[in-house]
Amino acid sequence: MVDRGVLAEQIAYYRARAAEYDDAYGRVNQYDRGEARNAEWHRALDELVRRVDAVPIAGDVVELGGGTGFWTERLARRARQVTVIDAAPEALALNRERVGGAGVSHVAADLMGWTPPRRWDVCFTAFFLNHVPDSHLAAVVRAAVASVGPGGTVVVVDEAPRSAAAGEVADRVLNDGRAYRIVKHARSADEWVAVFAAHGASLTVTEVGGRFLLAVTHVTE
Repeated sequence: MVDRGVLAEQIAYYRARAAEYDDAYGRVNQYDRGEARNAEWHRALDELVRRVDAVPIAGDVVELGGGTGFWTERLARRARQVTVIDAAPEALALNRERVGGAGVSHVAADLMGWTPPRRWDVCFTAFFLNHVPDSHLAAVVRAAVASVGPGGTVVVVDEAPRSAAAGEVADRVLNDGRAYRIVKHARSADEWVAVFAAHGASLTVTEVGGRFLLAVTHVTE
């Protein structure tokens, strides 16, 4: 079981990493894997963006783990209003700079213990759930499903598992050499279907580009 110390360290990591978070999307600095592998990454990411664009997203949206705003700025173009929730104030500050204030609000909160205060039309989360340990997964998924009303939609973007997991804790190092422990648990499509089914949500999962999973469920109750 992942202890509280790792969860606290994970938040500290993402607070410290905020300024370099988008390196992962750009494939620069420690995420540079060479021309060929970087190109493969960008092709997969472009396909993922196209697939997300095809999902009906409108009305009021809550984004869990919105980070620095790669997905927020795309959601804001389609939604009436977006509420971005993240545990790292530094990431939210960059998100705010990126998307501006109109139609987007930002809330600093630890999503491991979050209870939705209202219902939205859409709950969107990208690359957050693989940082949720098994011990907290049921509560986080339950909150995600509860955050949308009847007829609402939950959209999950995450990594596809590419190798057998050796555990839920992984080491990460920032560009300046500071080291942290975080939770890293990529789950298969079948695992996601089972987790959401336990909370009454029927999930449709699509693998994208051999790297990502896009999961969508429409809540009926």
